[in-house]
Amino acid sequence: MTSTLYSTTSGVIVSPDPADVATAVFAIGYEVTRQVRNIVHEVPNAVTPPVTFKEAGPRSGTIEYLFTDREQCRRAEVIHATLGYVILDDPDWPDSPMRYVPQDEVVTTLDPETRTRWLLSTGFTEVKL
Repeated sequence: MTSTLYSTTSGVIVSPDPADVATAVFAIGYEVTRQVRNIVHEVPNAVTPPVTFKEAGPRSGTIEYLFTDREQCRRAEVIHATLGYVILDDPDWPDSPMRYVPQDEVVTTLDPETRTRWLLSTGFTEVKL
């Protein structure tokens, strides 16, 4: 199982130049939240309060990738720092391909267990295809 990462300014899923792609072993961490925007109106003595239904917000959270070497992790870091969307394409990923915008920080770390592999973690907000 491998995850392919690349950047695009149009958000369109394309076949990128292999030099512009980072390949991760897989995404090892994935935490998502989604804001529900429904409003329940409190009305005194109402048995069933009126509700305003609104579409839920986009998924956002953190994602962490494992890379076999520093070069692939560095490519992913550059992809996440490039203006545009990041595309996660992985046949084993349930939401693949996933398009997202990196948020907050991009953190790279030497894997403390192997001391040869690299980790990249970032916040994200998904942008629907």
